[in-house]
Formats: sequence, C-alpha cells, structure tokens
Amino acid sequence: MEGNNNGMAVASLVLGICGLVFTFFGFGLILGIIAVVLGHIHKSKINKEPEIYGGEGLVLGGLITGYISIGFGFLSLLFLGGILAAIGIGAAASY
Repeated sequence: MEGNNNGMAVASLVLGICGLVFTFFGFGLILGIIAVVLGHIHKSKINKEPEIYGGEGLVLGGLITGYISIGFGFLSLLFLGGILAAIGIGAAASY
C-alpha cells in the first residue's frame, strides 16, 4: 500500500516552491533549507520502508526547488550586501 504516508514529501515540495517565490524577500533561504531537510528525511524513510512511504517524485521536486532556493537566497544576500556596501550602510562605514 504505497503512497499513503507522503506528508513530508508534499511539505518539502510546497516549501521549496514558496522558497523560490519568496527568495528576494529574505525568506527563500530559510524555506529552502527546511525543504531540503524534510526532503532528505522523507527520502531516507522511502529507502528504508518503500512499501509504507511514497512520494518519491514529490521528494525529488522538493529537493530540487529547495536547493535552487538556497542558491538564489545566497545570491540575493550577496546582492543585498553589495548594494548596502555601495551606498555606505555597511559595518565599515566611516564616521
């Protein structure tokens, strides 16, 4: 009876997609990390007991979108840091 227990897989995919949407608002990095953690946890459950847990495609989608969200999150942090440094609101601002 495969596919009954795939809540973590769905959560991983939803959080990964939300991470992509909210990446430039500062939440994408956090949501992406949570998506990847949930995806790996559920993937290990699928590998241990495939007859109980399903949703391997959902997990794969969650992991992919989660990792992309993490990458975009780091890029947006670097971009924001560069903007703040360019306008002089960084930690090294001279008085």
